[in-house]
Amino acid sequence: VLLAAFLPNDAHVRDAEGFERSLHTGKKMLVQLAATIGRSSFEALRAYHELNRLLKAPMSPQLLPAIAAVREQVEQLIYPGFISRSPTKWLPHVERYLRAAVQRLEKLPGNLERDASRAAVAGRFWHAYEQARAGSAGDERLTEFRWMIEELRVSLFAQELGTSVKVSPERLDRLWKQLK
Repeated sequence: VLLAAFLPNDAHVRDAEGFERSLHTGKKMLVQLAATIGRSSFEALRAYHELNRLLKAPMSPQLLPAIAAVREQVEQLIYPGFISRSPTKWLPHVERYLRAAVQRLEKLPGNLERDASRAAVAGRFWHAYEQARAGSAGDERLTEFRWMIEELRVSLFAQELGTSVKVSPERLDRLWKQLK
């Protein structure tokens, strides 16, 4: 909360004037940011708990590849320190990403082929992201790309939840080309 309030977007304070400006601006936002981050974190952890119950339930061996993909996704969303490491802009959406994963698992029986084809689309972008992340030092556009992949997953697996931004494989392809 303090970082988000006083040093938004990883701002660097270089002088006394910048410090005073950050302090003045941050004081105004502190309570609101604390409430927003607290609420977002609580909702994300509640959705995580629900998803975990589904992941621990007995399932058919045919569902294991999709379940493994969901587990991998969840590990990228919820981990020790996720609240401070998730960009303030995207933290409120983590709950929706987890709810989309819940819906994906609920729809999975009887939809294995469709799920696999949609997972391949999202997986292609995730693989590209991981490769780029290994060779990049915190590029803001790459971070944006990472969260757009989560929006794409919502669009592919739980469209009824809606996305926060317009997203499609074509849009991600264009964004990827810009990153390269």
